[in-house]
Amino acid sequence: GQARPLRVALVDNGSLKPEATLSLRRLAAALEKEANTQGVSLCVEAVPARFADRIPATELEGCATEILPGWLKRIAADEPGRKVVCLPLLIGPSHTVTKTMPAAGRAVPDLDVEIAPPLVCLCPAMMPRSDFGTAEVAGMLVDRLAALGEGAPQQCAEGANGRPVSVLLCDHGSPTAIVASAREAVRVDLQHRL
Repeated sequence: GQARPLRVALVDNGSLKPEATLSLRRLAAALEKEANTQGVSLCVEAVPARFADRIPATELEGCATEILPGWLKRIAADEPGRKVVCLPLLIGPSHTVTKTMPAAGRAVPDLDVEIAPPLVCLCPAMMPRSDFGTAEVAGMLVDRLAALGEGAPQQCAEGANGRPVSVLLCDHGSPTAIVASAREAVRVDLQHRL
């Protein structure tokens, strides 16, 4: 028979704001569609790490959200021994990546849980320097700026009126220095591209 698609949880920090969960769902659907278009069989679900299960289903297009611990327990009950990949939609090794996700995975010994590196990972023991992810994230940001009407990357330095364009790169924030370092690495790469 045909192999089952790999189960993937696209994981963010989670939020009490419905828009964040709905956005995560759109990204998960787009990721699954793109993977399948490329011949990679994935089943991708939006799985916030925490908080989002408190949002009423009525604010989430009628579909309540399952957070990571509950999602993993449900998959373990439905398909014991199944391999799942937790794909962090996060920059740097935040608490969610280093503590919350591993703890949730350890709580379900009936699953083979793999935690992928975050979008940007400045750890040479885990990733070769060329794969730290900074170039990919900076490239996505340049593409987004261009789509917003700032033109080609080389035109982003000046707006339509010839005045310099300032770009503010901000994230959720983290008390962890390594996460701030990852954001700074993206900023430096982005600045070089603009």
